[in-house]
Amino acid sequence: MGAMENARSSPQPLARGALGPLSWKLIPVEDSSAQWEIVLALVSVAALAAAVLLPLDLLASWLPPCRFHAWTGFACPSCGVTRGLLALRAGKLGTALAWNPLLVGLALAGAVYGLLSWVIWLLRLPRLRIGLRGGARRRAWWLAGAAVLLNWVWLVMRGGV
Repeated sequence: MGAMENARSSPQPLARGALGPLSWKLIPVEDSSAQWEIVLALVSVAALAAAVLLPLDLLASWLPPCRFHAWTGFACPSCGVTRGLLALRAGKLGTALAWNPLLVGLALAGAVYGLLSWVIWLLRLPRLRIGLRGGARRRAWWLAGAAVLLNWVWLVMRGGV
């Protein structure tokens, strides 16, 4: 009997659906799994404060040279991230994306999701959870690997360092 009462008292998803290989559900605010947005909202504030307040150009000058580049002569997959973030902070989006399109793009996506997390948290909106169904998860990993490889090819062709 206790398990039945516990199952009834835990919040259930508000809505469910599927779109091709994607599945989605809305989770009520009261559900304990809905608290990621609070964490992401707080992390986004810390990251934004660091990006705005820290002297990144001075800190970047203290970084050691890239060992991968020193050993191989090629740009590493993360080459240009610091310069890209500095360009982004200066408001030069095209230059920032040219330095490292994948990682600077992910930083931008993270900033947008952080802002969205604040809106969701402050307005106490239901949380959207998206999942992959069937073989879509494996295809997503292949796509992520291809994105990293293409980004690296871009950096090597650009002369990245």
